[in-house]
Amino acid sequence: MQQPEAPSTAKGVPVVLSYSSLLVGLSRLIPVPFLDDIVEGQVRRQMVAAILHRHGRTTKTGEFGPLYSDGGGCLGLLWSILTFPIKLLLVPLKKLLKTVFFFLAIRDMALRMGHALMLGRCLDRQLGKGELGDALSKKERTREVQAIRAAFEESYKGSDLGVLRHALSQSLRGAKSLAAVGTAAVRSVVRRDNAVEEGASALPEKQQGAVSEGQAQVQAALEDEKVQGFLEDFDRRFDAALAAARS
Repeated sequence: MQQPEAPSTAKGVPVVLSYSSLLVGLSRLIPVPFLDDIVEGQVRRQMVAAILHRHGRTTKTGEFGPLYSDGGGCLGLLWSILTFPIKLLLVPLKKLLKTVFFFLAIRDMALRMGHALMLGRCLDRQLGKGELGDALSKKERTREVQAIRAAFEESYKGSDLGVLRHALSQSLRGAKSLAAVGTAAVRSVVRRDNAVEEGASALPEKQQGAVSEGQAQVQAALEDEKVQGFLEDFDRRFDAALAAARS
């Protein structure tokens, strides 16, 4: 079986991926309904911007919108409007349940982290292959970015995520103590456009230690042999799905 191309080794990208995915997870602990979604969206956007910067791309991050937004276009917007009253009732209840039963929050955090991490990793691999160059026209870039997102979602939904979810859940074993400083750290993303790029070292001293340790645990989880096998299998399926999306 043909092995997929190895992930990019652009300097600092693994740290960007582990840090931003941790922040995505921590955003789920923000107790204010809907603010958690807004902050998570900001983290994802900054993750894409940081990866582009690490690969020397100068194209505006906004042209990569499908790689950090939920998308859905007009239909997605209409659905959000129609379901808003229901969410308004259910979201506070979900927040309460996750506060009382913390294991529910851990599972949600791991799922969100995994999605952000894998999507960022797909972008990193494509940039590492020399694709999505600044010379592309806006139309060409939009088409390629949409193909990448479509291929990712197809591959991700068809994956057995148990190994990745377990590894990330294990990395969050100290999340309850991390939450005390972590939610403050993740809010900094809203205040600074380059918070992900700067990393944990730019956080106030009282937040640095816990967040840096959490990031290190996420990075260590990704180096697990079973996780590495999952990543290789995912890369094969993503490459095949992307080739189909381009044809």
